[in-house]
Amino acid sequence: MKTNIIWLFIVMLFSSGVFAQHEPKDSILLNESPFYIVFKQKLWEAPVVIQELPLQNFTQTSIFAKYDKLNFKRTQTAEQTTIVGFNTNGIYKTKNNILLFGDIVAEKSFEKNLSYNLTSERSNNRMLLSPNYYFSPKKGDWENQHYRLKGGISTKIFQKFSVAAIVYYNTEKFFRKIDPRPEIKLLNYGGNIQFGYQYQKHTLYSNFGLGKKTQEVDIAYVNKDLADPVSVLLFSIGYGRVIKDPSPDGGNSSDPGENVYYIQNDEKYGFGYNYALENGFINISYNYEKNLENLHNTNNKTREGERLVQYRVISHKYNAMFFTQKDAKKYTITTDFQTSTGDNYSFVSPNGQNFKQEAQKFSLFGEILKEEKAIAKYHLKTGFVYNTFKASDFLAQVHKKIDAISFIISGDKDFQFTEKTIGNIGLHGTFYQPIEETLLVPNNLNDFIENVVLPDQNFDASSKLKLGIDLTYKIKLENKKTLQIFSSISNVLIIDEETKYGENTATNNNNLFINGGITLNY
Repeated sequence: MKTNIIWLFIVMLFSSGVFAQHEPKDSILLNESPFYIVFKQKLWEAPVVIQELPLQNFTQTSIFAKYDKLNFKRTQTAEQTTIVGFNTNGIYKTKNNILLFGDIVAEKSFEKNLSYNLTSERSNNRMLLSPNYYFSPKKGDWENQHYRLKGGISTKIFQKFSVAAIVYYNTEKFFRKIDPRPEIKLLNYGGNIQFGYQYQKHTLYSNFGLGKKTQEVDIAYVNKDLADPVSVLLFSIGYGRVIKDPSPDGGNSSDPGENVYYIQNDEKYGFGYNYALENGFINISYNYEKNLENLHNTNNKTREGERLVQYRVISHKYNAMFFTQKDAKKYTITTDFQTSTGDNYSFVSPNGQNFKQEAQKFSLFGEILKEEKAIAKYHLKTGFVYNTFKASDFLAQVHKKIDAISFIISGDKDFQFTEKTIGNIGLHGTFYQPIEETLLVPNNLNDFIENVVLPDQNFDASSKLKLGIDLTYKIKLENKKTLQIFSSISNVLIIDEETKYGENTATNNNNLFINGGITLNY
C-alpha cells in the first residue's frame, strides 16, 4: 500500500515534465524566484484561489546537504546537525483546467551533543518542547530519518463551483546512540478538502481537515548500571516539574527502560474570501486548528493503555495577501496574525491542569520583483515579526514571558553571463530584539530549571543579528530545462547578551549555517 502511494506521488510530480504544454506569455513560474515562495504557501492553503492564476507547469528535483553549528543555543537543541536529502515538487495544470501539485522530501539527519531531550522535537525554532516527555541530562548523538509526502488536486465543477483536496503522509524514525537509547517511530497523516464558489470577481471558499499523529517511544539501556547520574531517565511534565515516571507505579519496575505511546488527533477548518483584480488579487482567510495529544502507558505492549496526560493546543490564524503586477514589476503585501493556547492535564496524581502556554504572532511583509525576459533585475523583501510568548508551570512555580520583534530584509539579483548561464546573488539579514522578558522560578531549583529553563531564558532575552549570502548558478539545458547549483551561508551574532540567569558557557557566540545542492527544473 505504501509503495503504491509513493509511486502515485512520483507519477503526479514528474508528469509536468513529460506532458508539458504551451504556456501563456504572462504565466507564473513558481520555482523561478524566491518572490513566489508566498504563492507556494498559499497554494497549500487555498488551492481553489491559486488555480485561477496563469500558472506554468514545472517539476523541480533537488539533492542537498545542510550543516548547522550552534555555539549559543537553547539547551534542548543539538550542537551540530548535518542533513542530507532529496526533494521533488511540482505542479501540472491540464487542458481541462485540473491542477495537480505535490511535494516529496526524504532526509537523513545526524545530530551531535543533544541533552535533556529524548523526543522527536527540537527547540531550534520553538521556545518550548511539548510539555510531556522523557529526558536525560547526558549529551548524546542521534541518527534520524524523515520522509514527507503531500499532494493535492483542484478543479472547477459546474462552472462557478470549485473543489480541492490535499493529503499528506509523513513517517520519521529517531535513534539515540548512547544510553538511554530511545527509538522513536512517528507517523503523521491526514487530509483537507476545500470548496469554493465564484461570482464574477468574488470567490468564497471554506475548508475542513482531519489528521492523526502517533509516536511510539521505546527507551532501552545497553548498560543497565545507572551509577552515572547524568544517564538517569527522568520525565518532564510541564516546564520545570520533573518526576521519575508518569506511570501509576512510579517507575518501580526492575527494567530501567520505558515505553510510551502518543496519539494526537488534529481538526482544522477555515474560510476565506478572494477578490480578483485586473492584474492580481486580494485574499483574506481565517483558519482554526485543534490538536489533542494523549500520552498512554504501554505496559504489556498495549499501545492505547492507560491515559496518563493530555495536551491540547487550539490556534487561530488570520491572513491577508495583496498581489498586483504592472509592466515588469510584481508586488505583494502579506500579513498574518496567529494566536495559540496550550493546556496540559494530568490524569495521575495530582490530577488536573498543571501547565499553560499562550503565544501570539503578528507579521507584515512587502516584496517587489522586477523581471525582464525571465531575468530578475532585482527582488527585495522587507518586514517584521512580533511575538508574544507566555508559559506557566503551576506546580513547579515557573512562569516565563518573552516579547520580541524581528526585522527581516533580503534581496537578490540575476546576472546573465552568457545566453545559457545566469548567476544569482542574494543577501539577507534578520535582527532579533527582545522587548520585554520575565522569568519567575522557585527558590529551590532542580537540575532541569538550572540547566534548561535559566539558560534558555538567557538565549531568548539576548539580541541577535543573522547575516547571510546565497549564491546560485543556473545553466539552461535543452527542452526548457535548467540546472541550478546553489549554496548559502549565514552566521548569527549575539549583539547584546543577557546574563541575568547565569553565565554563558559557550566558547563563542557565533552560530553557523551552511547548505548547498543541485536542482534540476523541467
